[in-house]
Amino acid sequence: MLTSEQIKSLDIICCNWPEQKPTITPSRLKWFSTNHEIVFNKLLHRRTDGVYLELGSWTGAGSTEHVIKTFKNMSLICVDTFEGSPENHKDSKQKVIANNLWQHFCCNRWDERDRIWPMKGKTIECMTALAQHKVFPDFVYIDAAHDVESVFADLQTALNLFP
Repeated sequence: MLTSEQIKSLDIICCNWPEQKPTITPSRLKWFSTNHEIVFNKLLHRRTDGVYLELGSWTGAGSTEHVIKTFKNMSLICVDTFEGSPENHKDSKQKVIANNLWQHFCCNRWDERDRIWPMKGKTIECMTALAQHKVFPDFVYIDAAHDVESVFADLQTALNLFP
């Protein structure tokens, strides 16, 4: 559970939700399957009121949606550049989504915006900002960049900042 001081910090370092829900028809494209749900439920069932840090949120229709709807007392911090990755821009379907990723995310998660703090930026910079503001997650899900060096850097940073 977030403290009032942590909420104040998140209000400073996270981006603001738009004034109104975007009018875009949101994409439901995701890579989160029933198998992921089973694993998440087993991992998170002991700490259902904690702070979940998601590195890589895409449209908010995958792990973000599962966690916010299954774990009703959990707070989510969703880190993404909201620009899509080079791999997304190579695929014509994904490129259309990536070009409006922030709007897709906001539209998909609009009804839960009181429990979700989106951070626009690179994962290591955002994790560092969270640690500097004494916001320490109970669970970190790493699914941002998919190349070996980036995944390793995210994992190493998360372990160092949030042991």
